[in-house]
Amino acid sequence: MRHVQLCINGKWCDGDGTFTSFDPSTGANLAIVSKANDDDIRRAITAARGSLAAWRGRSIGERAAILERVVARLRKAMASQADLRRSSSCYATRSR
Repeated sequence: MRHVQLCINGKWCDGDGTFTSFDPSTGANLAIVSKANDDDIRRAITAARGSLAAWRGRSIGERAAILERVVARLRKAMASQADLRRSSSCYATRSR
C-alpha cells in the first residue's frame, strides 16, 4: 500500500502517526497517510510565510510559468488516477 508523507518546506517527512485512506465505494484501502501534528502545521505555515517574499519578487511571467508547470503535473496525476479508477470494478457499468 502506498505511504503518503507530509511535504514541509520542500522536504518529505513522516508525521505524528498515520491514518488509512480508503475508497468509500468499496472500502478498499488506498494509502497510509501521515498525520500532521501542531508542530508540523507551525513549520508548514512558517515555511509558507518565508517563501512569500520570494514569490512576490517574481514577475508575472515567472509566476505564470511556475503555475503552468504545477497544472501540468496535476493533470498528469489526475490522468493516472482516472486510469486507475477506470480499471477498478467500482466503476463498472450496470446493465439496465
